[in-house]
Amino acid sequence: MGPRYAVLRLDEVETSQDFAGLRFRPLRPLLGIEAFGVAGWVADAGEEVIVDHTEPQDGQEELYVVLAGKARFVIGADEVLSAAPGTCVAVRPGVRRRATAEADGTSVLAVGAPRGAAYTAPGWEHSAVAAAEYRRGDFAAAVTLLRQAESEHPDVVGVVYNLACCEALSGQRDDALEHLRRAVELEPRMAAHARSDTDLDSIRDDPRFAAAVG
Repeated sequence: MGPRYAVLRLDEVETSQDFAGLRFRPLRPLLGIEAFGVAGWVADAGEEVIVDHTEPQDGQEELYVVLAGKARFVIGADEVLSAAPGTCVAVRPGVRRRATAEADGTSVLAVGAPRGAAYTAPGWEHSAVAAAEYRRGDFAAAVTLLRQAESEHPDVVGVVYNLACCEALSGQRDDALEHLRRAVELEPRMAAHARSDTDLDSIRDDPRFAAAVG
């Protein structure tokens, strides 16, 4: 890497796993990019390669480029696209999207930034770093990393929800319940997920849990 440019090969970048178990290559921080988000996502047949999500109306425009394998995109409620290598799928803010790999070794490059606004690095990257501690069972360490991410990105639902889970797993009951309430406030669909998430079992008997998830 030089001061004016950076170069890497995708197949030489080790994949990490986020909290949902999706495998990704953290290209933006490795390349030192600050103007837009970029990451590589990898999955085998039947696995999710792009997580089911909706960018807020003032959020990122996102471009997905299938590099290898084959991906089945679902845009909105029911528009289905079968995407072979070389296919570019651009999705506007406010539109739900998800993709599943239809072949082993499917690789999708995702690029995004908000239209007409300065880009700031998303909190999910910090959350994904904490996922490694979560998978090792060091929930206190994961909480430390997620709280740092929350201080920088207080409105990123993935950070707030995962913080609630790790706090619940490390016995920080009150903090977990407050962050769960905040996560559902940011994204009401998280309530349904929380009802069956075993990471939250330690706080499920608290009346504040029922109040948060409805």
